[in-house]
Amino acid sequence: MEFILVLFLALVIWAGIIFAAIGILAALGSAVLLFVRFVLPQLLLTAAALTLRGVTAATIITIAALREMTGHAARGVAIWEDQPQWQQQAQERVRQEQSVPVIDSWEAACTLLGLPPGGFAKPELSRAYRRAIVTAHPDVGGNPALAKALNVARDLIRQQQGWA
Repeated sequence: MEFILVLFLALVIWAGIIFAAIGILAALGSAVLLFVRFVLPQLLLTAAALTLRGVTAATIITIAALREMTGHAARGVAIWEDQPQWQQQAQERVRQEQSVPVIDSWEAACTLLGLPPGGFAKPELSRAYRRAIVTAHPDVGGNPALAKALNVARDLIRQQQGWA
């Protein structure tokens, strides 16, 4: 019975460690890098302490790990602030992703999708859009602005043809 109680307390502490780590890292940004580099080894030490030394030792190690995590996260933020080009690149990426290209004519939309401006059927539009978005989509490393332009072009054609 005592073993089950200790195991239950260990699981509760373990869950608290994980939630505390996630909260701290999410608040300070760069969660994945900091978690893998600095937090995960400390959490593994905490798990080892739970099995070897009991709840008291695990609690002490957990507190030390959380203090160290906070220090590493603060250093990460300081490095980020010392590198203005990183901030500029991030801002430029956000600007590109938020900018919606202006496609306001039938010809421009057809040209972008590789369709003849003279006319085509709805399945041809779908095939042309799929062919273009496969390489332009941001999830596969494409250009977010081009993907948005393709979406705008497709929507314009669908709207003008009454296919929407």
